[in-house]
Amino acid sequence: MAAVRLSGGRLEESRHLRRLVRPDVSIPDAATRIHGIDDKAVATAPVFLSAWPGFSGFLGGAVIIGHSAGFDLAVIRHECDRAGIGWSAPPTLDTGLLAQVIQPSPVSHSLESLAAWLGVEMGPVIPR
Repeated sequence: MAAVRLSGGRLEESRHLRRLVRPDVSIPDAATRIHGIDDKAVATAPVFLSAWPGFSGFLGGAVIIGHSAGFDLAVIRHECDRAGIGWSAPPTLDTGLLAQVIQPSPVSHSLESLAAWLGVEMGPVIPR
């Protein structure tokens, strides 16, 4: 779980959240290749039910902004269902969908392609 706060269109560098969560199922190799997180990395992390209060508290009533955010929201909904937590999706702005509306014909709408198209340098957002 990771999130940053924006205020007035600016990143609030001191307000961020970054937590590993133990899924209690083996992390597939394909997923590890994407994000670099494997079973060993989450072995001592809390389970979703324990991590959820901090994450939901951080979100509050904020609008979620993310690239292909539907995937992330589906994962959160699934984990809430598994944990017996009631949850409804917050207002969301999906940069992937916006890119498709603004520029329907680029080769890819990946985050990397969108950043290159906009001339935005990608780098770590959340301090480690």
